[in-house]
Amino acid sequence: MKNTLLLFLLLCSASRALAYEFVSSEDRSRFDSRSYKTAEPGLLAPSAYIEMAKMALHRQLKGVHLNLYSDQVVSRRSYHDAPPKDRDVICVQFVSQEPLNEGGYISRGLIASYGGGVMPAILVLIRRDLSKIYVNVITYRIQ
Repeated sequence: MKNTLLLFLLLCSASRALAYEFVSSEDRSRFDSRSYKTAEPGLLAPSAYIEMAKMALHRQLKGVHLNLYSDQVVSRRSYHDAPPKDRDVICVQFVSQEPLNEGGYISRGLIASYGGGVMPAILVLIRRDLSKIYVNVITYRIQ
């Protein structure tokens, strides 16, 4: 009985953890994305894109400390409505390890906070032909 109860509690907490959804502040309907884990014909290795992204970050966003961000995630994106040169890009994503403090309010002895955790992320978008690198800051919210 004790083991059954323990198993039930573990399954409940696991299902609750899996039920979280992440909502992005960027318009994800504009592109399709897939993981980029190994070099593909005509493209560089993921590690090369990560190094390019780090150099671009240090050039464009002074004072960014990458030790505050999780490991980089590399993906390949196909934009539907972009100019031809910007349709096929490599995205290197740096997600903050700490959520933003959204604050809250105190009223009649109650403390309320605004929404779930908001995680800032830095996206470095690299054109396939390496002619341009874009740096964007977005947020993810846990629903």
